[in-house]
Amino acid sequence: IAASGILIFMIKALKDRAGCKSLKIKIFLSGKCTSFDALCDSGNLLRDPFSSAPVILVSHEVLTPLLPHKTIKAMLENDESITAENLKIRLIPQCSANDSRLLCAFFPDRITVSSKKRSVDAKCLIAVSPHHNTYFAGFAATAPSILIP
Repeated sequence: IAASGILIFMIKALKDRAGCKSLKIKIFLSGKCTSFDALCDSGNLLRDPFSSAPVILVSHEVLTPLLPHKTIKAMLENDESITAENLKIRLIPQCSANDSRLLCAFFPDRITVSSKKRSVDAKCLIAVSPHHNTYFAGFAATAPSILIP
């Protein structure tokens, strides 16, 4: 009886995770905050090669409340002048069917990830999509499904 109860609980938990289509993301950096909805994407497997932290890929417009335009531009160009902003920068390798590149990403001070059921702090990086006006199925970002709280 106990085993069947555990099985039912696990199936319900997996079903809840599978039904998640979007997440609410809040990024805190240097006393500033921005929030946006992100597509919950099981295909987003981007990770920091050193810390194994997952990576949220965002449209550059998402970062305008947090960073100056010149910093966002430098991130898009992988320009080393970024260090002036005291960001914890990492280069993230991205490979797709069409190409491969390095994405400039950073660790913000804090990230909160929320689903319909709960909200948690997450340790992950934020990378800027190299394509202008990028939207992911109508969302300003794509977050790996491993971040579902």
